[in-house]
Amino acid sequence: MTLVVFIISQSIMEHLSEGTSASAGERYFIFLCRCFIYGLSMTQLVFTHTRGCTRAYKTKDTFKAFTWLPVPMYLKQWQECAGFLLTLFLVGMLCLEPINLCFPVNQEENMLGEYCLEYDNLRFPYTALAMSAMFMYFALLIDISVISTRISAFVLVCVRMVAEVALFLGAGFCCILTFSSGMSVLKADTAMTLQASNMVVTPFSECL
Repeated sequence: MTLVVFIISQSIMEHLSEGTSASAGERYFIFLCRCFIYGLSMTQLVFTHTRGCTRAYKTKDTFKAFTWLPVPMYLKQWQECAGFLLTLFLVGMLCLEPINLCFPVNQEENMLGEYCLEYDNLRFPYTALAMSAMFMYFALLIDISVISTRISAFVLVCVRMVAEVALFLGAGFCCILTFSSGMSVLKADTAMTLQASNMVVTPFSECL
């Protein structure tokens, strides 16, 4: 349900009306959806990970990241790590929430609007955090695969194939880089100079 509310507030209602042309009903509905996300989903995540991190540091149940940074051991599980990242993204969104920032400067006819010129430069980092949070929400949906043995088996195979796909892409990139670097040495009589960057982009785009 949280994911559905997040999609409605960030992806659907966000683009029904451009700029300040949103109706009062749309603005109030978006505000209620954001309150649901921050008030129920974010606070639960903050409480869960604050408790988990506090317990891990008290019992010294940590591991060293980058050889010097102590990180709670429970974050080694990718679901917990994704939830922790989602918490950080939601907290960042709350700090940059345009409805809160624009509330003092918006007129009464644009009450609870999220567009104002004074904070327009913060729209991009806010949307980047929202996009990252959306990815985390969908990544956490993998947990529902336990409802079906067939889906669980498929997810397990996909997870194991990720490393193989990464190796394949790395090998393909090395082959393309080798070919493009060699071709860029040739003398070009055409109007377009054979540059290494062009010779990389063209085969890679064709491969995709």
